[in-house]
Amino acid sequence: MADNLDQGIFYETSSTTVTYEYRLGRGGTYESYHFTVSYDNTNPGVLVYRYYEVGQDQGSASANIGIQGATDGSTQIAVNFSNQRAGAVVVNSTLTCDTATTPATCVLLCA
Repeated sequence: MADNLDQGIFYETSSTTVTYEYRLGRGGTYESYHFTVSYDNTNPGVLVYRYYEVGQDQGSASANIGIQGATDGSTQIAVNFSNQRAGAVVVNSTLTCDTATTPATCVLLCA
């Protein structure tokens, strides 16, 4: 992943996974956000979010957290874990969203 603290969106791939890393700042504040989203094609439909920094004042209160997509181009799947809910995710937490189940689910684990 990123070797420095620059803001941006980065990615890393392996033979079966892709991980996107987000390093962002909130305009007009000193808040920093750092999280990754990983997908492993050996576990279809599952996305794993890992949170390293979630801002100070706003944190997840300014975020909509979830996933959406289509299974076959016509069937829509979506799960909304949080919509602007303070404390929905915390530093060092992992959120696993699974669209392979019906209904789709998101489960948060805190370290």
